[in-house]
Amino acid sequence: MTEDQAFDYLYDRAARHDMTVTELLSSTPDSVADCFIESATFWEDFDMSHIYPKSLYPMLASDPTNILPECKTINRPRGAEIMTDGEILTANADAESAARIIDMTLTYDEPSLLIDDMVLSWI
Repeated sequence: MTEDQAFDYLYDRAARHDMTVTELLSSTPDSVADCFIESATFWEDFDMSHIYPKSLYPMLASDPTNILPECKTINRPRGAEIMTDGEILTANADAESAARIIDMTLTYDEPSLLIDDMVLSWI
């Protein structure tokens, strides 16, 4: 995957939730948020889970503070239930663990770039 392809993927994922790439990256673990390729690789395996379901709380559907990465096999069966504190903790731990593995496996880091600078450079 090239950086352009990764950015396009992230742009599409964010747009499906009425978000910007910057907002999506703010929900992405820090260890992979510094690189479009690592971020795209991460989001290929995770859903954007809503703490408060968008079907019941449409006003929070695109609120980045209501969205966190969660394994697809856990997020989808929950349906329109509000996430418990335990589910939030588990989702965050799983996301951090997966992100660390991606960060150690891929070597595309750009630590000197800030997220906003990265996004602005692609607009």
